[in-house]
Amino acid sequence: MNNFYLKPIDNLSTMEWQHATADYKKVLEKGINGIIGEIDESPIIYKQQIGRALSANKKKQTIIFDIVNNFENLYSIGTIQEEMKLAISYYRDLGKQDKIVNDSFEIFDEARDCREIFRELEKSLSSTWDTYYNAAKEYYDENGNLNVPKRYVTDEGLTLGAWISTQRKVRNGAAGVLTPAQIHRLDMIGMNWENVQEQRWENGFNHAKEYFDEHGNLDAEIGYVCKDGFKLGIWLANNRRQYKNNSMKLSDDRVKKLEEIGMVWSKINALWEKNYIEAAKYYRENGNLDIPVGYVTSEGVKLGMWLNNQKKSRDKLTTEQAERLSLIGMVWENKYNANWNSMYEEAKRYYKTFGNLNVPAAYKTKAGKALGKWIYNQRSNQNISDKRKKLLDDIGMIWNNNSWDERYKLAKDYYNEHHNLRISADYKTNDGIWLGKWVYEQRKNKSKLAQRQINMLDEIGMKWVSSHEAAWERNYAEAVKYYDEHGNLDVMGNYISNDGVRLGNWIINQRTSRRKQKLTEDKIKLLDNINMIWAKQNRKAARSSECIGSM
Repeated sequence: MNNFYLKPIDNLSTMEWQHATADYKKVLEKGINGIIGEIDESPIIYKQQIGRALSANKKKQTIIFDIVNNFENLYSIGTIQEEMKLAISYYRDLGKQDKIVNDSFEIFDEARDCREIFRELEKSLSSTWDTYYNAAKEYYDENGNLNVPKRYVTDEGLTLGAWISTQRKVRNGAAGVLTPAQIHRLDMIGMNWENVQEQRWENGFNHAKEYFDEHGNLDAEIGYVCKDGFKLGIWLANNRRQYKNNSMKLSDDRVKKLEEIGMVWSKINALWEKNYIEAAKYYRENGNLDIPVGYVTSEGVKLGMWLNNQKKSRDKLTTEQAERLSLIGMVWENKYNANWNSMYEEAKRYYKTFGNLNVPAAYKTKAGKALGKWIYNQRSNQNISDKRKKLLDDIGMIWNNNSWDERYKLAKDYYNEHHNLRISADYKTNDGIWLGKWVYEQRKNKSKLAQRQINMLDEIGMKWVSSHEAAWERNYAEAVKYYDEHGNLDVMGNYISNDGVRLGNWIINQRTSRRKQKLTEDKIKLLDNINMIWAKQNRKAARSSECIGSM
């Protein structure tokens, strides 16, 4: 409603009516002649405004709304009424009664009660301010400052901490009024008008600077506490968290001040850099990062474990970190995968050169890599992944090169040279073929062999039991022979048969094997058939029985 001059409805132009506010229109539509809406300290202007309202319309009673309390600034409402009487007398003396629109007006001061309430409230608030001020002065006299905790309450129940905080806010522009006299009184008792949070941060910064001056860094543990009890470790951690979260609490100015005393915003990044420096140093000295997981540097850095963790969490590294590690020879796959990929590249080169992968078993590349042995291992690997199998298929891998007939040929060559197939389990040919294992598997899987294969192995002296099994059977035959002659197996430990078999020692070994559960059920049954005595007490009982029988 402000900025509207009092003006009768009848005198409003079309343009003025269109631009009047909605509220102003509503008031005018109710039959109200005018509104005083602009403050002006001139009583003459007020009188002119009132006069225009009174003369607006003869048919309507004039009501004037003083919405900006202009009447408070008039010297006297009574003077207006007196002047109005004089004006009416003047018109009547001239015989111009028809020009008189209104001969009186009434003023309704609806805001008077409100003004009185506000005056009392202002007086009360002023009194309350003095009460809190006195409490603040007492606090100052006792403590020498006004660093009052925000939740501090006096013995009388005054929330002094909150009041002090409010005074600071009002001084800094919040709603409320502090007079110059009140500000001066607070200054006299040591009021610090700065924000409490700012004071606390500065206190923390001062402690951080002292720590930096002493240690040369801000690498304080989170539990670190200064001598005066200030929890510097937590304070530093909170500032790092605010920096990470782009908190408004950590201004650019604060960031700059902390960086000037060596602040590292991410301790994790600092630790990463420390480990990276050690990795780069190792690479310069050794030309690779082929480090065992348990490797620890002379500085105590667990470099092997750190590199292993970088491989496992590669997707969590930044692009820059991954690239920097690659530049110093980082192999991101595990050793097994890296070796397989390396050998596959050698196989690709061989295929491009010769057009096939018929690599001799003993073949080695110029770099000394045993490609022939690797190709053999791929063919015999029953657990090779489909992906790797396809990669090898793409470069001409023939998977049946490791056929039974090929291995039989090697076994036959051995037989022709040694006249037997008594091959040790770990025997390998000059080409690196594990022939001993193959022969063992033929014995073990005889039931799965074709009759043709069994006949072929028989022709080169295949013994279908192992040398160990054959020895057991020979010793068992001696035990049967002894039992047939003596009716028992109570053999002395040093007994040797006429054929040179150490039967006594063998019998003892069978008891030991059974006790350790290393003797098969079939062998136990065979020994039971010739009255094997498994325990010593049973042997003594058997001897006593023989003595009684002989009497």
